[in-house]
Amino acid sequence: MNDSLAIYKEFDNVQRAATALYKSGYFKDATSEAQAIVKVMAGAELGLPPFASMTGINIIQGKPALGSNVIATLVKNDARYDYRIKSCTNTECELVWFENGKEVGASTFTIAEAATAGLSNKDNWKKYPSDMLFARAISRGARRYAPGIFGGSPVYTPEELGADEDEDGYIVDAVVKDYKTADDILHDLGYEDKDTKVEDPAWDPNRRPYPPEVLKERITERTYYHVKKDTVYFESHGKILAKHLTTTFDGDNTKRYELCKWLVGETSTKKMSGATVLAMLDWLGTQNFDVPPSQDAINEAKTAHAAALKAEGQQELL
Repeated sequence: MNDSLAIYKEFDNVQRAATALYKSGYFKDATSEAQAIVKVMAGAELGLPPFASMTGINIIQGKPALGSNVIATLVKNDARYDYRIKSCTNTECELVWFENGKEVGASTFTIAEAATAGLSNKDNWKKYPSDMLFARAISRGARRYAPGIFGGSPVYTPEELGADEDEDGYIVDAVVKDYKTADDILHDLGYEDKDTKVEDPAWDPNRRPYPPEVLKERITERTYYHVKKDTVYFESHGKILAKHLTTTFDGDNTKRYELCKWLVGETSTKKMSGATVLAMLDWLGTQNFDVPPSQDAINEAKTAHAAALKAEGQQELL
């Protein structure tokens, strides 16, 4: 059995450590004991001790998000890989990568890329531009030139998955509690039987683009899924959704409001439940500011908006 799987023989120890860290109350992003265990197990597979896993790893929508300091440590601790900082200023960071002592490539991230991605106006980018550029450059390089460290899983910084981070790579984004209870959300969705089972509703590429009514149904199912999974919702998720929907309609917020009202019953992302926002992001196929929605989602949004206008027109004629 390889080292990455050996940790499952030590599950009891992993569980005890994760439970103690969760019950301490110091790690707000772990909203359940099970989530803490997953964080610690993910870290154990990477060779990190429990405390480092709780502070340096976040699981966002099933993807591991590692602070830049954690990524750098893992690279330096692995005999196969290494990197050197060629330059790191307030405008550009370039890292040179090595495998088994041989140079294999370089990774860069520039302030121009940050501006294009809508990052440069964020408070952390204004205060610590070189640190933020380093974070993006090292995650980009690790994916390209040191994938063996992560067992084949893609590695991201928290910011790449929609959560703001500080200059040390730790999440500063707020975990938002829904303004409605889970039971209230399920009631609004029409699930009176709280034990109703809904499988993870995949977005079938062979059926897309979805007709408007089917799209509405799939978003409802996905919202239910997130309620039952108690998925962590960050404040930035709503901002990402608003940005992409507005961009889809060429900056026309009125069309965004009309679409959202018809699809989920709320015009503003601030009024949507966290589960609804996450379901909408799943539909768009992105949780990043700098990754645009899929073309299928863009086409569906425009068709659904036309359906919303038609429905509104019918109501006005009554």
